[in-house]
Amino acid sequence: MQKIIGYLGSAIAAGFFVLLPVVLVLFVLIEVVDILAGLVAPVAEMLPVDELGGVAVATIVAMLLVLLVLLCVGVLMKSKLGHEFWHAIENKLFKSLPGYTLIKSLTQRFAGESLDKSFAPAVVTLNEGVETVAFIVETYDDGSYTVMVPFAPTPTIGHVYHLAADRVREVDASMGYAVNTVMQWGIDSRKLFEKR
Repeated sequence: MQKIIGYLGSAIAAGFFVLLPVVLVLFVLIEVVDILAGLVAPVAEMLPVDELGGVAVATIVAMLLVLLVLLCVGVLMKSKLGHEFWHAIENKLFKSLPGYTLIKSLTQRFAGESLDKSFAPAVVTLNEGVETVAFIVETYDDGSYTVMVPFAPTPTIGHVYHLAADRVREVDASMGYAVNTVMQWGIDSRKLFEKR
């Protein structure tokens, strides 16, 4: 019975962490479309139709505007000038916001876009013979690390440790895989603990 409760708990946690970003993005998009629909309503009223397929023309125009803005930002970010401009704004404004760097690193890591070691999975030795899953937070010039050791089954909370290089072993596994093993109380973590 305890195994079933444990499995159900980890499944609910996994579902929560998968759906939370999706729900937040949808919520923001819906709010933006609603605001834009209100702004473009006077223009949409000049069109010969009020609805298309049961959807208000103002809402359709607002969705098209959101897609256009996303397209423009995406094209701009693919250019060298746009990328440098965003990097400058990010360094001056956004990096000072609490949690911005963490959220950005986690999002990039989950999407497989991160080129640095931030939040890369690792196995750390805390005591003689005691190894555990951790996420690399920072790497220093002397080879030492700051790592976060998550609490099972909630990988977003845990302890932060500063460890020498010989106590941290980087592993060839995705962040998603490591997070999943933490949410399942270590089930299927064999890949993390295999020596290279």
